[in-house]
Amino acid sequence: MSSDISLNEASRFESVELSLMRRIISSAAPGAINLALGELSYELPSNLRDEAKRLLDEYTPRYTPNAGLMELREQVAALYTNTSQEQIIVTNGAQEAIFLSLFSLINPGDAVAVLEPDYPAYISILQLLGAEIVRIPISKDLRSVDWERHRHILEKGVKAFVLSSPNNPSGFFLRDEDAESLEGICSNSNLAVIVDETYRGLCFAGSPASLSGRVENLFTIGSLSKTHCMSGFRLGWVVVPEKLVATLTKAKQYVSTCAPDLAQRLAVYALGSGGKAATDQIFLQLLQSRGAAMAFLKANWPADALHIPDATPYIMLRCDRDDVELAQHLASMQVITTPGSAFGTNTAQMLRINYALDPEQLIPALEVITNELYPH
Repeated sequence: MSSDISLNEASRFESVELSLMRRIISSAAPGAINLALGELSYELPSNLRDEAKRLLDEYTPRYTPNAGLMELREQVAALYTNTSQEQIIVTNGAQEAIFLSLFSLINPGDAVAVLEPDYPAYISILQLLGAEIVRIPISKDLRSVDWERHRHILEKGVKAFVLSSPNNPSGFFLRDEDAESLEGICSNSNLAVIVDETYRGLCFAGSPASLSGRVENLFTIGSLSKTHCMSGFRLGWVVVPEKLVATLTKAKQYVSTCAPDLAQRLAVYALGSGGKAATDQIFLQLLQSRGAAMAFLKANWPADALHIPDATPYIMLRCDRDDVELAQHLASMQVITTPGSAFGTNTAQMLRINYALDPEQLIPALEVITNELYPH
């Protein structure tokens, strides 16, 4: 073996770093108030906690089939139109579902469209896969997409289109007219659409239109991380086009074998008899946090500096200064936020805050941000 061989990272990682959000979180001192992480900082509902304990008492967690437990896959399939359990791959959270979908579909050099702003992991995964990335911007007010403007590139110029609906961070979600536009685009092409519906259950006005049954080459991603406060259980899924079920099953086998048995069994309960009590409790807490955040911000901020969406636990704050430097400065003051630049160029000079925590922590953190930007 040649002595010239050295331990270097694979070249595919040269353009990929830890996310900007994670770097800012790492820079903050212990005990900082975290408005950056994309999870709801509430306790696991007591009925889900009790069921998890019961499962541990009655079962020893084992390997499951690669695609997941049959009962769970049947429950997930029932959430969608004309979908069989064979199309469901249960994953270690939504992020693995995103990775497996793109890993199974995209070759080096393929062009892939991504909504902007959107979840930063989409870009990083596509960079690792050697894709050419095309950005489809949301409007300046972060509430709509001009589909006609981008019809040609979506129909003729890219292999796939990745988006979240509701969108992280803007809260934009597909309405019926958006779904109709995408249905028309897809009917004129072989475009694959990967739609991440992680925040689907966190809407305050209206509900996202589903592409299920409307788009042929559709990957739909779901999760219990937000709606059920189960982020630590790492449980998600992807609904796969029939022609790629075997491919994604192979990818799942060799990436992580299967989703955790305990998490899958708890998901059966969460999507069944235990679900409504848990989600109602969480949504009520979220409404209380949202109300506290909106009341404080509307009393202390100019209206045009606030973007308060109809979905997700996020509010975007316009800061009219370098958002990365501001977030780093706030982290040194024990308040962690996410720079809008982490999600795209059209959310630069903004901060994303997650208000899904106890108002006793939330309001002091908002006071720190407000005093920095609007000192009295």
